[in-house]
Amino acid sequence: MSSDGMIMIASLSFEERCTGAIKKSISSNFKISEIAMLDYKSSATPGTEASELRNKNWNVVNQIADKIDVPCNRVEANAYSMDDLEDIVANKLGLHSELLFDISCMTRPHVLGLAASLARLPKDKKWRIAYTKPMTYGDLNAPKAAGGWNDTLWLPLGDDASLENQGLAVGLIASGHEAARTSIALKEIEPSCGLVIVPTRVDRPDLHRVILDKNDSLFRFLNGLRVAGPRGEKAESHFKNGGWEIEHAKMENIVADISQIVIRAINAAMELESPVVLVPFGPKLVVFISAWMLAKEYADRSWAIYPVAKTHPLAYSDGILDTEFVSSEELEFVYQSYLDRNRS
Repeated sequence: MSSDGMIMIASLSFEERCTGAIKKSISSNFKISEIAMLDYKSSATPGTEASELRNKNWNVVNQIADKIDVPCNRVEANAYSMDDLEDIVANKLGLHSELLFDISCMTRPHVLGLAASLARLPKDKKWRIAYTKPMTYGDLNAPKAAGGWNDTLWLPLGDDASLENQGLAVGLIASGHEAARTSIALKEIEPSCGLVIVPTRVDRPDLHRVILDKNDSLFRFLNGLRVAGPRGEKAESHFKNGGWEIEHAKMENIVADISQIVIRAINAAMELESPVVLVPFGPKLVVFISAWMLAKEYADRSWAIYPVAKTHPLAYSDGILDTEFVSSEELEFVYQSYLDRNRS
């Protein structure tokens, strides 16, 4: 029996912006009936200072919950297990009429797991995604920012995804400030063709320039790759010179822009009979939308690759800029429109 209210599932973090979507949801008069905060404890970012900041933000969230008289719980979760997040979503599905997920401070494996889970839901189940932008980011490529890598995870976006023919995999890179991490991911697999998503935002042209600067060496390397052999001609029908292309996606028009890009990647992979490999280090809204569309349309051959950092810098971000929402209805409508237009 579901309640009439909305559950909000977010992630507790040392970042102040983990409180942003909750504040914006209340001011937007969303009918929230429960708040669940995923608690990664020290598995993602250990240390006393990080713990103190998480507790400070928990107190802020708890005070908001008390003020609107709704239950608020800390839910322990493995930061890098897609299954953990999918189980939490499954447990809450039947209890609420609407779902709101704040992905701002979720780990990327959880963003990917959430996208895969929601792609499998029937269209009549309503949900929203919230994403809070920080005022600024720190230097995510600084030597001490991650402190190295524990492991590299291969994450399927479907229940039984295949990596058959991975030598001809189509790459889909959501690029951001973590150029070093993207390069680590590409050492696991080196697609000879694909698309690089470079996000742009009208109000922050500086962030666009930083992404291009941080990734300059990587982009020049990708520009020299080509699909070899007889399938090169097939790749050339989808990508200029049969290699890699850079696509700019406007954050102000993000659902439509990502739809076009993902459909291109899927069409190429279908013709090459190959998997699509997502490298998820752009803005989390870009990562979520890309993964949701891949899981929706090409789940049996879509993967993400994710190097796990030993830690995350406490200066990862600073402040709260604003929060934006994307609804399931908008995603379904826009993506299906572009899909129908492209396949007709």
